[in-house]
Amino acid sequence: MLKEQFDVAAEATRIRKPLLLDAARAVMVDGMSVGEVAEKFNLRPSHLYKAIASVEQKWSDICTARNLKYLPIALPERMMRIVLEIQSQEIDDYRKSLRARRRSKE
Repeated sequence: MLKEQFDVAAEATRIRKPLLLDAARAVMVDGMSVGEVAEKFNLRPSHLYKAIASVEQKWSDICTARNLKYLPIALPERMMRIVLEIQSQEIDDYRKSLRARRRSKE
């Protein structure tokens, strides 16, 4: 998962413990193992797995709501910049829609 994807999904979860979010990020973005991260952050692996599942579910929900497909695919390097720009725009649009909904509730 890319950092930008993680940040949006993590923000949408109910997880508010920075340590737990940092640990989930270390696994999901940085590619560290759950065991290594749990030991490093002094967490139970089961708590870390639950946080990871929560972030993954929120990202899936966001993708579904935005009519996006989240798939591991192989692309030529020359296309990555374009694909990442499109994704960044989708994430920006999602964040704007969230802010608008929050303002309308106030």
